[in-house]
Amino acid sequence: MMNGSRMLEGYTPEIEATIVTRVLEAGGIIAGKAVAEDLCCSGSSFATAHGPVRNPWNEEFAAGGSSSGCGALVGGGIVDMALGTDQGGSIRLPASWCGCVGLKPTFGLVPYTGVCSHEFTLDHAGPMARTVLDTALLLEAIAGLDPIRRDARQPLDMAPVPQYSGLATGEVSGMRIGLLLEGLENCEDDVRHHTMAAADMLRGAGARVEEVSIPLHRDSAAIWLPLCLEGGHATRMQGERGFRGYYPVSLQQAYFRGFHLQAAELSFTNKYYILFGEYVQKAYGAQYYQKCQNLVPALTHAYDELLANPSSGGAMDALLLPTTTTKPQLLPRADMTAAECITNAWSGLQNTAAFDLTGHPALSINAGFSEGPVQLPVGVQIVGRRWGDATVLNVARAIEMCRKPTPLPPSSIATNC
Repeated sequence: MMNGSRMLEGYTPEIEATIVTRVLEAGGIIAGKAVAEDLCCSGSSFATAHGPVRNPWNEEFAAGGSSSGCGALVGGGIVDMALGTDQGGSIRLPASWCGCVGLKPTFGLVPYTGVCSHEFTLDHAGPMARTVLDTALLLEAIAGLDPIRRDARQPLDMAPVPQYSGLATGEVSGMRIGLLLEGLENCEDDVRHHTMAAADMLRGAGARVEEVSIPLHRDSAAIWLPLCLEGGHATRMQGERGFRGYYPVSLQQAYFRGFHLQAAELSFTNKYYILFGEYVQKAYGAQYYQKCQNLVPALTHAYDELLANPSSGGAMDALLLPTTTTKPQLLPRADMTAAECITNAWSGLQNTAAFDLTGHPALSINAGFSEGPVQLPVGVQIVGRRWGDATVLNVARAIEMCRKPTPLPPSSIATNC
């Protein structure tokens, strides 16, 4: 296992991830390992140990990350389904840019046991597939309490896993969908157009789509950044601690060895990560991490007020917003500076990072393609109440039934996937 990095090349995990075991028990075939960004430290697809992962729709463009190989393989029709991880948007970004479906489930719904942790409070694993029903089927297979309670992210009183595929009927008549205005800010015209078109599809299917506002959404990426950078740095350099559950000791040993012997082989994004983490830790201790953790309940409450509290005038069944504010971006030029590469890697998280903080389920589905000589996928995001993953899948299914089926790319590009 490499997690996209030379640091872990040759490492063999001591246990099989619970979700892999469940896929095999459900009759799935593991076709292989997909490429990820270097230790999952990029939202683009140029920072892997094996070179850039290219978008299956146009090889000059990024596939999105950090689950870049999964997005390209599913979007290109090379595999039916994939398992991604998401700490800031790493399932939804590649799903959006590669034209497939990607679900970041409710925090704790899918056991993280045996998966490389980034930051305990942000870790999510979830399904990616070409259709909503396939995404629902894979979620059915992998969701539920770890059989021997090894993942402290999961509540011990978790309800039984429902039949998500049977509940994703696409029937949304009478549902209230909130179109999040802050999510439309700074969007490219193509992205705004397809988001509004998705809202019209839902109206046509009988849903009530209303404009809603959550001003704190604008600050969500700023709240997320210290948690991801400082928390992720501490996880890898110092090791996970502070919870009752399973600790992958051999993985920490591999990190320790790699950082001391192969640090020069890290990507620009990871070197920035380490320098930032070390500087903040030595100059300020954990105060910014702690301040941002203290802001997460307020952010969570802001979404909950719209999604779950009738007295506020909210009671929306789901929220709709763009997955990313841009279409797929060009892969970095060979002469790009390190600073430009880092900006490229972290610029797509405006609408995704919030829901890793709050734990709400969030799904990206293709809403269409950009106009012009280069046609690229555009994704929209559906967000639901915590533990309301079935509703999110159902709303996505309604969009899927209203729009034209997403075709396969003219020629699937499998470079470095």
